[in-house]
Amino acid sequence: LNAAVFANSLAKKINAEIKFLYIYEDPSQSGTSKMTTSWQKHARLAREQSLATAQKELIEFTDKLEERISEEVLKEVNQHFALHRGDTIEVINEVSKRYQPHLMILGTKQKDDNEDIYMGINTTTLIEHTNIPVLTIPRSFSSVGDELNVLYATDFYDSDNTYLDTLFQILGPFNTNIY
Repeated sequence: LNAAVFANSLAKKINAEIKFLYIYEDPSQSGTSKMTTSWQKHARLAREQSLATAQKELIEFTDKLEERISEEVLKEVNQHFALHRGDTIEVINEVSKRYQPHLMILGTKQKDDNEDIYMGINTTTLIEHTNIPVLTIPRSFSSVGDELNVLYATDFYDSDNTYLDTLFQILGPFNTNIY
């Protein structure tokens, strides 16, 4: 939710739109596939239940998001929500090819409030295997002020200059410190 709040604040400042992806697991991809009529019925019911659960969670997410962002931001920022079934990395890569975002904003995971922030496997994999800049927002994030501190992690490739230019353009409206 914090990443979504940040995305809305950023989108308002730079006049951008947001595409939220809610990706849920395809239950037919786990376990063995059996070709009996009863198994096919079970698989269909599992897919239907999975979709219903995802739809409910997406509605709950949008309700919570609306509570956290201002009316002004809600009116000014174009938000699009998409529900996809499948592997998280595969779906994001597929949608990214079609949508061609300038930036991906992802939340980080935390074991609990007393432990350091770490990135989940999906975030790490996306960072390693995408050509799109990825901005991760910690769970401890609360709101966007006029100043942002950004850690830029790099392997010192030539493409870093392009990514840094993009980062400066996107974060231009903020007083940004990049470390």
